[in-house]
Amino acid sequence: MTSDSGESVEIWTISRTGGVVRASAPRLTVREGMQLTCRLPLNGRPHRITARIESAEVQSQSRAALLLRVVQATPDAYHRQSHRLPVSVSASLTALMCGRVVSDEVLPIQIVDLSAGGFGALITDDRPRVDDLYRLIVRFFEGTVDCEVRVKVMRPGRRAGEQVLGCAYCDISSGMAEIVRGVLARLGG
Repeated sequence: MTSDSGESVEIWTISRTGGVVRASAPRLTVREGMQLTCRLPLNGRPHRITARIESAEVQSQSRAALLLRVVQATPDAYHRQSHRLPVSVSASLTALMCGRVVSDEVLPIQIVDLSAGGFGALITDDRPRVDDLYRLIVRFFEGTVDCEVRVKVMRPGRRAGEQVLGCAYCDISSGMAEIVRGVLARLGG
């Protein structure tokens, strides 16, 4: 979740009763009264969730026990910047700045759709989160794309244990963008 000061805070949810959620977080990153926001799928649709920490108590040396009250949950539409075409190609994401994946750890992915602005990646690892930063390496007939990407959205995959990451290119060079355009042209886009 994102704090009211703009910092990323890892929240582990434990249970929910109505609009109150029992959770835990790193002890030194939270305080009572803090407002947190995130984007989550509810019934298959993305929503922007805002919660306020009603209580934060020491749980252990490193964790705080929290009671969060959901104060707002509104639909949040995400509009892609460009049309995606279906594809199936193996690739890898190397963690750069991630909340739950160690830096330089390589995650295998399957790219399932591709556009000039990003791609969808099927993954069986449950650690990636929205706003994580990775280095993408993927080889096409047209050449290799090696650039930084950011996870923008997440949704469940078709099988248990799968999720699809919607990723956007961050620093794609003109040469690599030309490779992607070539792939899209070959795919009929």
